[in-house]
Amino acid sequence: MNRQVSFAKPERILPVAVKSFNRSFSMRFVTLLLLLFAIVGSGFARNMPVRRVPLNDEISLLDAQTAQEVKRFSQLLYRDHKSELAVLIIRSTEGKNAGAYAESIFNHWGLGQKGTDNGMLIMFAIDDRRVEIKPGIRYREHFTESFCTGLLTRYVVPEMRAGRPGNGVVAAAREVAAEIRRFEESANGSRPSNNLGNSQPVGEKKSPLASSAGSSNKKSTASVTRSATKSAGLPRIKADTVRLIIFLIIFLATAAGIYYFYHI
Repeated sequence: MNRQVSFAKPERILPVAVKSFNRSFSMRFVTLLLLLFAIVGSGFARNMPVRRVPLNDEISLLDAQTAQEVKRFSQLLYRDHKSELAVLIIRSTEGKNAGAYAESIFNHWGLGQKGTDNGMLIMFAIDDRRVEIKPGIRYREHFTESFCTGLLTRYVVPEMRAGRPGNGVVAAAREVAAEIRRFEESANGSRPSNNLGNSQPVGEKKSPLASSAGSSNKKSTASVTRSATKSAGLPRIKADTVRLIIFLIIFLATAAGIYYFYHI
């Protein structure tokens, strides 16, 4: 009696095994990819201060009255000239280059009117003894390095050295707002306004900040640098928009990968 034993063809088993392996691998790969992007995204979110204009006092340096005074300078400036002045107070840049960090915040917040670029950022890093002034394109020729150095040395540094950092922040906001106001009124041919009190133009952008009484100006580390560089002929794209586009591309690429692995 003849027996016939049938065996499954190996060529049918192998594709099923490969397909199962591909599905398992693809799911692990996608999970790892999403986890990595979640970590990177959360890191970006932690390192970038929240946009609060005209004032973001992250370390609660100012009392309510002083904070209101700082806001008032910016609000009056916006009311009269649509210029956007923001003040940021942080503990430290945590080792980052202060100028580059302030520039990234300037761009991330999208300060100034579109097409005019009339924004301004004043950033205080208290523990680092640094202050950065970031003018928009409209003001960068006026707010030169030497000009801002003189402004800080004359009005801000004495308050910081005297242990009155709140007064230093007020002085910076007051003088920067006054200079923007003078610039706009001169450009528009209007009569100068006295809304911001008495301020005098100064002419000299790096300055000491909160340095000890015995240290010299040359050894101090505070600095003020030029504004965020933008192309005049191109529309400004905010950092949030760029990040959204990047994550959309990543999502589409991930979805395409899942589809491919499940349909091979």
